[in-house]
Amino acid sequence: MPRTNLDAGLKELRAQMMHAGMQVEHFLEKSLKAIETGNHVSLLLIVEADESIDALCDTIERQALRLLILQQPLGGQDLRLLTAALHISADINLIGKAIVEVAKMLPQAALLYYESAGQVGYSVHVKPVDHLGLLTDSYVLRGLLVLGGEIRYILRQAMEAFDQLDAAIAKRVGSERDLVELRYAPLCKEIMEMQAQHTLLPAHQHDATFAQRMTYLLWIAHKLAEMASYVADICQRVTFIVEGQMNIQIGS
Repeated sequence: MPRTNLDAGLKELRAQMMHAGMQVEHFLEKSLKAIETGNHVSLLLIVEADESIDALCDTIERQALRLLILQQPLGGQDLRLLTAALHISADINLIGKAIVEVAKMLPQAALLYYESAGQVGYSVHVKPVDHLGLLTDSYVLRGLLVLGGEIRYILRQAMEAFDQLDAAIAKRVGSERDLVELRYAPLCKEIMEMQAQHTLLPAHQHDATFAQRMTYLLWIAHKLAEMASYVADICQRVTFIVEGQMNIQIGS
């Protein structure tokens, strides 16, 4: 394969990867908007788009493998880019899968809330404290919204690092992932404490679906934090492309 064809192929590959990253970020934005507003209509579209994310990442993989096979011998940054592309596309796909899980679980929690409280609104705009002085679902939703905002930010920065092949941005995003953990761990602890407090209430004050709703919200928090791990992996791969060195701990 002539060098001109390789350059064109690499340009196309990078464009495909940026498109996939932007698509996933768009879905994350819609999920966060649903948490904020309580309008879950767009979540169905996210679930239905699961296969389209798979298709995008499959296209990236085929393009990378095609270039690896046809352009021999190959070395330096070109080789690192093609091998890293296979892993980055997998990370993007996993982020998409996690977003789909969020899109599935949030309406289920909202439905349980409606069955229990008889209220349609399931968003950050409901009072965060109830008449007993206990934290409500809305308090947790606010925490999820902040956590998700952090993840959306580092995802965008990670894709910018890839687009510019900028190791400095990638390393900075990798360190900023610690901010996600600083929000995730306390939020999980608060959800568990809310469940414990609820079990101590007298029987006539028990909310029949509270524990199940908290389980859904706890799982959503876990999925958001999981996305941050995949973003960190992307940043490690970008550093590898640029510098030829990496210290990757998958899923850390």
